[in-house]
Amino acid sequence: MYQQTLYISSALRSQGSPSRFLVSVGNGILRGRKGYTTQCAVTEATLNRSWYNVQQGLNYIQLFSGAVKPQIPPGQYDVNSLRAAIQTILGPYNIDVTYSRLTGKYTLQGDAESPVINMGPLGPVLGWPENATVSFTTQTNYIVTAPLPARVSTVTAVYIHSDLSKAGDSVVDNLYGGDDFYGASSIICKVPISVPPFDNQTFVSSSLENDLFELQDGMIDSIWFWVTDDSGRDLELFHDFSFTLLVRHVPHEKNNDVLSVLEEILDLTKLNVLSNENVLQ
Repeated sequence: MYQQTLYISSALRSQGSPSRFLVSVGNGILRGRKGYTTQCAVTEATLNRSWYNVQQGLNYIQLFSGAVKPQIPPGQYDVNSLRAAIQTILGPYNIDVTYSRLTGKYTLQGDAESPVINMGPLGPVLGWPENATVSFTTQTNYIVTAPLPARVSTVTAVYIHSDLSKAGDSVVDNLYGGDDFYGASSIICKVPISVPPFDNQTFVSSSLENDLFELQDGMIDSIWFWVTDDSGRDLELFHDFSFTLLVRHVPHEKNNDVLSVLEEILDLTKLNVLSNENVLQ
C-alpha cells in the first residue's frame, strides 16, 4: 500500500468561487490501476462560517398563490431584526409580527382581509416548514403562531461534495451549477457546525477507516468541489476554505507478481517527483 496527502484549497482554484470550485491535481495522480483499489478520505478541514442565515434566492414568502413574492434583504439576522424585516413586508397587508422570548416562536396576527401566506424558503427560519401555508380566516381572532421555535441558525452541518465518483455510491447532481450539466457526484465529508457566525470551524476525522471511500476506476486530473447545508441547499461562502484529502492505493490480495512490483516502484517514483511541487496547479 502507498498513500498521498493532497492539500485542497478553494483559494488555489482554477475556476469557480469559494463555494463551488475546480482544482487540478496534476498528471493523473488520482487514478485506478490494475490490481489496486484507490481510497480517499477527508482527514481535516477548516472553513469560516461565512454565510448569511438568509441568503439570496431564499429570502422571500409568497402571497396570492405566488403572484406576489415579498423579499427581505439577504443578511445575518437575529430574532429581533428578523421580526422587523418580516413586519416590513407583511405590514402593508394588515399583518402584525411578534416574537415571544418565552416560547421562542413568532406569531402573525391578521384580519379578515389578510391574504393566505406561503412561507416559502423563509419558513424554517421563522419556525414553519418550508412552503407551509398560513391562513388567518380559519384561526381564532386571526392569530397564527409558528409550530416551532424560530431557527435563525438553520445550518447544523456543512457537506463537502465532489465529482469524485464513489464505487457504487454516487448520485446524479448538477455538478457545476449550470443548466443541464449533470453527472456523478458524492458527499465526501460532513463538517458539524458549532461556532458562531464568521468564526472558523475546524474538522478532524475521528474514524479514518470508516471515512475512507473507494473510487471508481479512471484517470483523474481535476476535481470539482462544492458545499451545501444539511438540507442540500448550496451555501454561498464569503471566504475560502481548505481541507486535506488522503489517498490510499491498496493492492488486491495475491498482487505480488514482478510486474505489479515494478509498476508500484514506477508510481512511487512519479509521486516523489510530484510531491516536490509546493502548490497543486
